[in-house]
Amino acid sequence: MHRPQGQDLPQGALVRTLAACLIAVVLTACGSAVDNGSGNGGTVERFSVSGVALSGPHCPVVQNPPDPQCADRPVADAEIVITNATGDRVDSVRTAADGRFTIPLPAGDYTFTPQPVDGLMGTPSAQSFNAAVASAITLSFDYDTGIR
Repeated sequence: MHRPQGQDLPQGALVRTLAACLIAVVLTACGSAVDNGSGNGGTVERFSVSGVALSGPHCPVVQNPPDPQCADRPVADAEIVITNATGDRVDSVRTAADGRFTIPLPAGDYTFTPQPVDGLMGTPSAQSFNAAVASAITLSFDYDTGIR
């Protein structure tokens, strides 16, 4: 739509335009090309998969306002097994002290399966995705403390 000079976009349109630009920049920056090892200069695009493992609840009763001591806490050194579409193990990753992990993977279908952690009840469900559909994937795994 053509606007006369000096007429501003409505605030909602401006926000949507800026958000679309930001998403485009982030998606462009997340994929990376690496040598595929064939010796012929071919590259394989890799996609960033990151996430966090948290444990909770840490208090038996939810309080309002929330008590910072009751907030979910990072799960350090949790192993997450990565399998491909045929169920073959392709890699694994461990969470850092802050519960976070990041791993680059080539395009494909993957399942991330968190492993049991001593002292926590239950194990979060596996999460599946296609790395070629989105160039940056963010996962969250919630471990149960058993506190009720």
